[in-house]
Amino acid sequence: MEQQERRVVARLEPARAPVPSRPVWWANRGGQPPLLPEQRVRVRRAARRAREVYPGPIGEVLAGELYSYADQGWRSPDHGLHERLIRELLGDGPS
Repeated sequence: MEQQERRVVARLEPARAPVPSRPVWWANRGGQPPLLPEQRVRVRRAARRAREVYPGPIGEVLAGELYSYADQGWRSPDHGLHERLIRELLGDGPS
C-alpha cells in the first residue's frame, strides 16, 4: 500500500502586544510648550537653508531632522541641539 504524506501546518498566533494610541514622538515627555505656527515656519526655513548650506547627504540629514522637529509640535529647550542648529543656519540670535 502506498503511504500518503501528511503535511503538518503549524498555526502561529500573532504576538499580542499593546498598540499605542499615538505615535511615540507625539508624547510631550519633557513638558515643553507647543511650537507656535510662526516657530514651525522658522524651523522649516532653517531646514531649507540646511540643504543650501550643506549640499548632499549632510544637508539632507540636517533638513530631515529639522522637518521631524517641526512636525513633532513641541519646542525643545533654547540650549537644545535643535534650537542651536536653527540659530546657526538662520544666523539669528536666541528666539
